[in-house]
Amino acid sequence: MDLFGRLGTPDILRILIPSLHRATILPSRLNPPNDVEVILNSIVILQIRFPSSKTAGAPLITFVKPITFKMKNFAELGVRLFDCLDENHFRHPNIEDKDAKLFSTDEVYREMRLKILWPGYSEYPFTRRINIRKGEMTRISMLFNVATAIADFVKKVQSDRDCTCERGLEMWKLTGRESLNVDQFILTGLVHRGGPNWQPEIWCPTFT
Repeated sequence: MDLFGRLGTPDILRILIPSLHRATILPSRLNPPNDVEVILNSIVILQIRFPSSKTAGAPLITFVKPITFKMKNFAELGVRLFDCLDENHFRHPNIEDKDAKLFSTDEVYREMRLKILWPGYSEYPFTRRINIRKGEMTRISMLFNVATAIADFVKKVQSDRDCTCERGLEMWKLTGRESLNVDQFILTGLVHRGGPNWQPEIWCPTFT
């Protein structure tokens, strides 16, 4: 059983998640402190952070800087999913440095493993393997891959009639009545979790 299977809802809620914006979400309140940089009128989706290996003699895990997505002429990071996909057709949003190569040609790993664990759906872990094409992966191509993976994850959850949000986490609902509007999610980037593992940083509009 992997990390996702071993951790239940109470464990998830006890984890503090650092974001691309130096924000730390307080699980008990699901609100960021007042002195951190955040996406205006939005809150980051709480996800599990992968732990570092502490096996004796194991090599230290090195982390690379986050991959970010930012629309041109916008002050804040982030691209709305609505601006990325239309019925799984890529809209080609006008992002900064869209043709920048994200990995070197001597990258150790041939692929990245994009992992999503949505609060309230711990029984539905999601992993998408993305070929990084030996250093030819561009920022715009990565955006398409990640946006598609998020959309596929949501479809997977919503297509299961028996899938319901876990109690106490209804504010993150993806299924049933009063669920979140996926089109309004904001993808700010990817956070490296060691090795080939990455997680998307996703924000959603503030709840009212």
